[in-house]
Amino acid sequence: MLELLSDKELGNIAVTVNARSRHFIFRYRDGMLACTSPLPYSEKALRRAIDELRPKLKRLLQKGEEKVPAKHYTPDTHIKAEDFQLRFEQKDVPYVKAEMNEAEIVCYYRSPEVLADKTVQDWITNTLEAFARNRVKERLFPRLLSMAAQRHLSVNSVKVSSAKGRWGSCSTKSNINLSLYLVLLPRHLQDYVMQHELTHLVEMNHSPRFWALLDEACGTDSRTLRNEMMQYTTSFLFS
Repeated sequence: MLELLSDKELGNIAVTVNARSRHFIFRYRDGMLACTSPLPYSEKALRRAIDELRPKLKRLLQKGEEKVPAKHYTPDTHIKAEDFQLRFEQKDVPYVKAEMNEAEIVCYYRSPEVLADKTVQDWITNTLEAFARNRVKERLFPRLLSMAAQRHLSVNSVKVSSAKGRWGSCSTKSNINLSLYLVLLPRHLQDYVMQHELTHLVEMNHSPRFWALLDEACGTDSRTLRNEMMQYTTSFLFS
């Protein structure tokens, strides 16, 4: 059994059930918290355990993110997502240069030795994060606000987040944050994340009513989309 549990502070938590387990065990894995649950599985009991362990789990998540190795970009690095495509090209440039157009991002580098330099590697990560932030503002913000209007919901503000443990969040003040890493996802999953956060404007928890409203907004079984999200992590683009 594999579930994806969403928590407002801790982000997504991957849950597996092991008949040999006697209690909940939490680890950091693949860019998020993972939990091994005993049988019988109870979401209510798991959420109670999360609340009791919340300070420790926040530290576990923070330490895990700090230990993620830096992304190493090579001439063969190629990222291809619907809203974010990246390729590297050797060119006679002074050092390194990156350009973004409507279709893709091209990173020009003078030589493989220059590209391998740690300072250049860090610069590339920072540049890609900035480009991703712009993509979210340009392409996802308008879609989110259009979805909100169609559902007659009022959003106070929309901002881009650099959070690695969650794809989005919604506050009680109707402020929505979208992770810059959303550019990695297929558009139907981007829409799922945005509809998920919009649904929190109506229902702040994950009650049966929440999932029913989200099913209606997505036009399909939203839990199926939630499980599809599990193949993606924020760690597979930038460090």
